[in-house]
Amino acid sequence: MIMIRKRGSRGIMAIAVVAIGVVVTSLATIGLGFDGGESSRRVVAIEERWDGSITARYVKVNDMKPNSSLLFLDPFGKTMQEFYKVANPNPALLIRILQSKDADAYEYYMLIRLPEMYGGGKDDISSYRAYNKVGINILQKCLVGYYEGNQYIGDPCSGDVYRVWDGLAIHGYGAFNSVNGSPNALARLRLGVDADGYIVVFRSDNSITGDGVPGYGRIIPSERE
Repeated sequence: MIMIRKRGSRGIMAIAVVAIGVVVTSLATIGLGFDGGESSRRVVAIEERWDGSITARYVKVNDMKPNSSLLFLDPFGKTMQEFYKVANPNPALLIRILQSKDADAYEYYMLIRLPEMYGGGKDDISSYRAYNKVGINILQKCLVGYYEGNQYIGDPCSGDVYRVWDGLAIHGYGAFNSVNGSPNALARLRLGVDADGYIVVFRSDNSITGDGVPGYGRIIPSERE
């Protein structure tokens, strides 16, 4: 059973997931490039202001500083399908959609510009990663977050810790759940840049040997050899 709590005192950012179940996952590396077709779509970053209002915008590679993160929805997920029903949609449309309906927690991703010590100083797509927000703890699933001060991704419910450059679980239950095909890293989306310089993501293959499965993660073979 999965329980999702949304739109609390902190608005759209107040999302929590708790689940019990069995998991599988997958491996992948960050991909570059843009094919101009339906296999890739722009990231629409969502930000909450001090007054609880929401802003949405497309993102270019030089828009974020190193060691920072933004929230976005999977461009190929259920909520964004409504966004893309409109020809040449404006990011403001996503605000109206989110004001009228809740997105599924598994649709949320973090766009992270790496710290400079991990390669985040370059103004190109190699400085970025995109990970699903749902942790891979097999017994307790909550939304993870990027902690800029410590430069890692953490699960506030279980205490699991993930490396920022590849999403690998390095501390907590998730770090030990990495044998016999079990997940050991967060699901991700591959990134690229379009002709106008905006960051895009590629459609997830949702497989255990590719981009992984939200809430289940992915396996990185080199870490298991």
